[in-house]
Amino acid sequence: MAQNLAQFPRDYSPAPHRGKGDCLCPVCGMPGLHYLSCDFSKSCNDAFAGEAQFPQADIPVHYWRCIGCSYLFTRFFDHWTPEDYARHIYNEAYLRADPPADGSRCRALSDALLNCLPRDCSFLDYGCGEGYVVERLRRAGYDAEGYDPYFGDWADVPERRFDCILCVEVLEHLAEPLALPPILERLLKPGGTIILTTLLTDYATQSNNWYLSPRNGHVGAHSEKSLAMLFPGIRHVSPATHTIGDNNNALDIDRLGRLVTTAVGTGPCHGQ
Repeated sequence: MAQNLAQFPRDYSPAPHRGKGDCLCPVCGMPGLHYLSCDFSKSCNDAFAGEAQFPQADIPVHYWRCIGCSYLFTRFFDHWTPEDYARHIYNEAYLRADPPADGSRCRALSDALLNCLPRDCSFLDYGCGEGYVVERLRRAGYDAEGYDPYFGDWADVPERRFDCILCVEVLEHLAEPLALPPILERLLKPGGTIILTTLLTDYATQSNNWYLSPRNGHVGAHSEKSLAMLFPGIRHVSPATHTIGDNNNALDIDRLGRLVTTAVGTGPCHGQ
């Protein structure tokens, strides 16, 4: 599908020659140094497939590394609306950018949850897509809900709190990452657990910076420091899986975190 600048929202990230002070980190507010530029058509699946999955769009996207928290980010998507994302990212071609979105990732995730979640654990899938994980847990008798602004059946944020929140491959898509922690805090019961997946920078920058892929809607890749600024006390089960909360007799979050890591993977060098 041919694309050009005229189709896209205005106010992209500044060009590298404008200087580091023109592009501030959305996590800590410190300046970013230019890290790389790539075409909008670059997808994560390019690294798995060994070739580009989309035609060259001739739309430059610039990524920056924060000098304060080491977050890798672009400001290209800052002014995009949900309609923009639906048109240019989460469209009929998205599976070419992210093949596991066909349901294989969700099947593996739901298997992990069914192995670990106590029966009386209330559960929220934040960023649930079409709701596969939620529906499977419901069929197994769990109190489960989902939220995803890009899918109409799940577009309403729940009004109650949950024992466990799963937030898989969401944070790297957010142009305003500071908005997520207070939302999850409001939705989490006291003493509850959050399982969050997003790939840390050391792994995101392997294989030609495979994770920094605009066609997937990837705004950035977090460092341990930037994640700690967003979620104080966060623990890292793996480079891809992180937990907020403590182990208790009802839910072994370390075990759940390991199973989620297996389901999600950490990249082309370590298994999809």
